[in-house]
Amino acid sequence: LKPIWLKSPRRSTPLHAVMKHAWSILLHPLLLGVSPCQAMFIGQVRAASRKSKLSSGNEVTPGNASSFVTKCDSFCLQGAHKFVEPFLSLAKQSSVATEYIDSEIHDGPCSDLGFPSYGLVEPCYTRLTIWFRDGQLYNESDKAVYSNGHALPAWGHCDDAAKRLFDSTHTQLRR
Repeated sequence: LKPIWLKSPRRSTPLHAVMKHAWSILLHPLLLGVSPCQAMFIGQVRAASRKSKLSSGNEVTPGNASSFVTKCDSFCLQGAHKFVEPFLSLAKQSSVATEYIDSEIHDGPCSDLGFPSYGLVEPCYTRLTIWFRDGQLYNESDKAVYSNGHALPAWGHCDDAAKRLFDSTHTQLRR
């Protein structure tokens, strides 16, 4: 008796699936001249760069894209203008305001500001997306940004520092 997957007329056997997976993980990256780790994210980055869909279903088009960069200059936030303006206004009044107080809205995508690499949907305000400098890749599994195979400081490290400064200079609200 043969296992059922050996009797299958289609080429979807476990061995075929393993070989296909091996091609995508090991061989294909070598042909592209990148490490297997970097290659896992290339497809996601290219797809997202081509079509920056916001999680709310609102598409960013060349006519409605707006963006801004933080004081730290480590990432850019992009979205439809109707969502960027209220977010930046709120950020300028938040505990991380020192990172955003001088930020100005640019009428156009993050690529105009030197941030052409899609990273992720902004976790706190999902109508915006975060973009990085050319050659930087965001790894969703470990939440790190990589450049030439090396991990960079966390993309939100400046926001974290601004929050710590705010907390150290303001009294805590008691209820």
